[in-house]
Amino acid sequence: MSDVWVCKPDGTIQCQANPPVALDEARKALAEIIGDKNILDQKKHWATVIAPCGAPTGALNAFRITKEGYEILSSGVVGPQGFEKCPDLNEEGAVRTSVGSKAAQPDPQRALSAGSQPVLIRELIGRPVRCYRLGDIITEDYIENRVNIVHVDNVIVDIWFG
Repeated sequence: MSDVWVCKPDGTIQCQANPPVALDEARKALAEIIGDKNILDQKKHWATVIAPCGAPTGALNAFRITKEGYEILSSGVVGPQGFEKCPDLNEEGAVRTSVGSKAAQPDPQRALSAGSQPVLIRELIGRPVRCYRLGDIITEDYIENRVNIVHVDNVIVDIWFG
């Protein structure tokens, strides 16, 4: 493994006017964990997300770090502190594409299979949402129209209602 891009959400929330965590401020936080010499580059990055009000935006602070920096981040005593590998960025910081294709862009007209209720992505707007990592402990309350989004390493692995 060579250099790695890691990202951390900038703290902005859909439908709210809260200020983002500045790139330089996030860099200082990362430098406290892995040391400034292990940070090679930085940029703003945007991930594609479902955008209901109250959910985080896709705005990210992204940093290219050394292999040693990533080892400290992923296995150090302090832990990653919200910094995770950016799976969609290559070593140069460009969005990864499939061989012979354009960058993967979400199709808002595409139907999702969300449990037994296929819906259009745009029809999720306005529904309550709960996002969690596979294996997290969650409450057993049932809210009929709530969208549950399950992810592993920032990749959606399941969507269900309830």
